[in-house]
Amino acid sequence: MNTISFDVEARKGKVHRLDLDRATAATIYRAGAAGTRTALEALGLFLDRRDRRAHPAGEFDLAGRWYPSEAEAADGFTDGVEAPSAAKPFTYLHAAIDLEHSAHLMRADYQVVLALRIAGCDGTEDAGDLWREFLKAAKQRAAAARGPAAASSAV
Repeated sequence: MNTISFDVEARKGKVHRLDLDRATAATIYRAGAAGTRTALEALGLFLDRRDRRAHPAGEFDLAGRWYPSEAEAADGFTDGVEAPSAAKPFTYLHAAIDLEHSAHLMRADYQVVLALRIAGCDGTEDAGDLWREFLKAAKQRAAAARGPAAASSAV
């Protein structure tokens, strides 16, 4: 039993089951409630962009190449990306949809965003509920690891 499992409420009355391995749980724990909330927002932004429900700020030039707005490019993500060309006009646009870029824009810890994504979150989870249920499950897991006597006194 190397996982922490719990249910978390999401939008529209959905409930998601999360199974976190030890490393993922540790990453989320280090982020704290505020870091987890910000990471969920960044994950939601990434998924909205990936699924085309939202679009990065930018514009096309007359040749059909996409360039990000100043606010969109504030984290310098274009520095490591091949500049758009006639053959590849959307290189910056594809990079603007990336999970890491969404984390930078929302000022979230990329490792936490990635951990939540790996755990199966889709950004619609209630951050407060996720944090409460995570702590409750972690305490139960720790009590179970200490033995039956500790588990009964922890309840």
